[in-house]
Amino acid sequence: MGVTIQKFKRCTDCGGIKLREQDFHRHRGGFRSVCKVCANERARQYREAHPERIRETYRTYREAHRDEINAYQRVQYRLRKKAANCN
Repeated sequence: MGVTIQKFKRCTDCGGIKLREQDFHRHRGGFRSVCKVCANERARQYREAHPERIRETYRTYREAHRDEINAYQRVQYRLRKKAANCN
């Protein structure tokens, strides 16, 4: 007997039956139990409820990766400047 691969999955938040490949994030060799729409809504609610914590996380990341961020911004600046000169 062959293995049957399901194309649909039920979201544990909204209860909707959705396409597994398109509507669910991959996680540890499978798929998460919450659809992308519900996961995005959860994340939005968390960000709104904890703005100080989010700001602190971004700040500490920027401090720890300052050189990488600056190097990336320099490259992007040069690319935009070069593109503007071509037009």
